Amino acid sequence: MKKQLGTLAVASMLTFSCASIEKADLAATSPEGAFSEVKQVRTNALDMQADLLAMETFLEGEDEYKDAREDFKDGEETEEVMEDLAEAKAYYEKAISQAKGAQKSPERILQARRHALDAGAYDKTAIREALYEIDEDLIDETDEFTEFLSVKDFNKFMQEYQEIEVQSVQHKELADVRDRIENAEEKDADDLAERTYARALQDLAVAENAIAQNPRNKMEYTDDVDYAEFSSKLLSDVTDKLTGVAEGASEKVALELVRNDRQLGQLNNRVDSLSGELDTSNSAANLLAATVAAQNEEYSEAQKKIKFQQELDSVVSNYSEDQAEVYQQGDKVILRLKDIGFAVGSAEIPEKSKELLSKIDETIERLNANELTIQGHTDATGSNQLNEKLSQQRADSIASYFKNNGQRNTVNIQTVGLGESRPLASNETEEGRALNRRVDIVINAGQTGTTERLSE
Repeated sequence: MKKQLGTLAVASMLTFSCASIEKADLAATSPEGAFSEVKQVRTNALDMQADLLAMETFLEGEDEYKDAREDFKDGEETEEVMEDLAEAKAYYEKAISQAKGAQKSPERILQARRHALDAGAYDKTAIREALYEIDEDLIDETDEFTEFLSVKDFNKFMQEYQEIEVQSVQHKELADVRDRIENAEEKDADDLAERTYARALQDLAVAENAIAQNPRNKMEYTDDVDYAEFSSKLLSDVTDKLTGVAEGASEKVALELVRNDRQLGQLNNRVDSLSGELDTSNSAANLLAATVAAQNEEYSEAQKKIKFQQELDSVVSNYSEDQAEVYQQGDKVILRLKDIGFAVGSAEIPEKSKELLSKIDETIERLNANELTIQGHTDATGSNQLNEKLSQQRADSIASYFKNNGQRNTVNIQTVGLGESRPLASNETEEGRALNRRVDIVINAGQTGTTERLSE
């Protein structure tokens, strides 16, 4: 198999004949112009996902394109470079034609794969190789796109490509954060700067969760990514102090030095004599006092976040996979209910689901929630107008249950009906429609209140 795919061995399954091909005509007369011309054809092939739908032919083009680049770099004759590019263009054009003619190609799955590619799935080797493995399975399961997928396989591939999309966005947004934390771990940051290290891990986890919830909506996770950036940089600076000029000192001392460093611009040669200088410098003393006060506040906030995460972890373990998925997004906790079981066209809560709602009521109290948003969702059966009305009724039914049974008089409960606008699965199958008839509960947990409860 081609080097581009590493261990991926799918070409042997394909039947396209690529032993020889007639060279394409090049409009350009120079290698520079020809490279630009062929690169555009290659981009068009990737846009059509010919790297999947006509994999062997596309990879033949990749080999010729690579040969052209190497020949050009090595100073080979122009004629040889142009010949390689003409063959590369021919293979790419043939791959485009084959991709257009792919039988029974799963359009929804290809769309999910396109989102993964747009998110940068090719940017990291591990993610790219994971994508290749999924591609290989898809080619195998569809018998080279000549057979339809089963419902089970359809949902599996949709989820796998969506996971690749999430991983790609997380890598793009958080690669530097992860590198800083990893470098700090190599310097024993978990022992030297325990609180700062815990905060960095916490903020990274929150940012990862936020991206997983809304990988295509940057506005939804930007703040959490910024917090993770700040925490990882602080961890890096503190660890450097504790393994450098402040070796043997406490974490708090290192934090004070880092804060002072940032506020005053640089320490220069003042580290060893800082205390003496502060005695004779009111302005520096006042600045350091303000810095220490700010740091103490940050300590408190970090501790609250850690305790909140511990409480959240406990909440997650309360629910089975069949009952609900639990996500964290900043101060909010999202419960995606899987086991409400609304009948088609009905907003009546089944008796079997009331036990789950009672458990959710306990979670709301445990997190000391001050606000809930209950989102109703439907499948695509019926008109948009009817589905929006039905989803609103379902959300209202859940809200009424909490008000009548959970005594949530101190919690502001809002409801919204989103109809069929945010499906989790295909509405073309009964299994998918059942997943789409759901309720999402967004809990504004308020970490301050939560940690106060935990400390009692």
